Amino acid sequence: MTDRRTDPRAEVDLEVHYRTAQELEQSKGNDPILRFERELFADGTLDEVRKRRILEEIDHEVEDAVRFAESSGVPDPAEALDFVYFHEEALER
Repeated sequence: MTDRRTDPRAEVDLEVHYRTAQELEQSKGNDPILRFERELFADGTLDEVRKRRILEEIDHEVEDAVRFAESSGVPDPAEALDFVYFHEEALER
């Protein structure tokens, strides 16, 4: 079973009600993202400096996206479904 232990949702799932402490602890070691990170460190592809740079880049991208969203106007509800479905007529425009 794959289990994302770093999922923010998992913090409020109250998993303790339906999983044992041993299962929760074991699932932490099976996190595919953390396993991949360990592999990258082990083969020399990733080091702490590069990891820190990547995380900083991600933080900046998220901050930029949040600033853009907060400074954008409220969208027109009539446009809610624009670009959700493909219409061949759009190719003719």
